[in-house]
Amino acid sequence: MSEGTLKINGEVVEATEFAYNGCHKIYLITFGGDRDLMLECDYTEDDIYPVEMLPDIWATTCPLRFISSADLSVQYVEQCDQTAIVTWEPS
Repeated sequence: MSEGTLKINGEVVEATEFAYNGCHKIYLITFGGDRDLMLECDYTEDDIYPVEMLPDIWATTCPLRFISSADLSVQYVEQCDQTAIVTWEPS
């Protein structure tokens, strides 16, 4: 993973990876337990991406998209929010 900062709507978000179902579900992975949780929820290693890829996937994914924490405790972007801005700023 390259060094940098993930921002969602201008706010820094700490995450190392994210799980993506190939359509609209995006779950941020912030520590190893989150990764394990996603694998237990039938995501595979191929469904887990480095966090710096999130802006590109966000820009091209289905309009039903949302971003949540893997454990569902934080909703970073509500489903169908077309105004959210997701950026990656390399160090």
